[in-house]
Amino acid sequence: KITYIPNGPDPEDFKPSAAREVLRERYGFDQITAVYAGAHGPANGLDLLLDAAYQIRTLPISIVLVGSGVEKDRLIARAKRDHLENVRFMDPVPKSKIPDLLYASDIGLHVLADVELFQTSVSPNKVFDYMAASLPIVTNCSGYVTRIVGEAECGIGVQPRNLAEGIEKILSYDPTALGMSGYQWLLN
Repeated sequence: KITYIPNGPDPEDFKPSAAREVLRERYGFDQITAVYAGAHGPANGLDLLLDAAYQIRTLPISIVLVGSGVEKDRLIARAKRDHLENVRFMDPVPKSKIPDLLYASDIGLHVLADVELFQTSVSPNKVFDYMAASLPIVTNCSGYVTRIVGEAECGIGVQPRNLAEGIEKILSYDPTALGMSGYQWLLN
């Protein structure tokens, strides 16, 4: 017998500890902020996010990567080498502080490497965390994750190498409406 237990957060666990303005100041978020919170490993495909950051470098948006992993030092070196002034790396944040980080952010980024398997065989915990925090989402994981984001009407799904397009496009949407739509989807 198999029991399927889907991945998902309790939205009650995503209540911030302070006002948004206070949290944005705490994290140094002074413009539109798209956050990636998670592992910095080969499967995460964060070079695709740095590629996107380069493509949108003239937009008033910063990309913040929070976490750790075997690729982090190399990614930091690449961002420095490529003069990606719109990219910032932060140390890992304890799970208990993630609600504050997400509340201070404007967009949640779900990024994976361009691997065919990821189109059908991933459990997108970051996506569900972003929904619980009422964040609009951009994902480059076409297939299953894009279907969830589309069904929930909480963001944009793009092909793996089209993150810049998704980030640029989401800026024209109503972030409150997208965020609330994802939150409501979680409750249903």
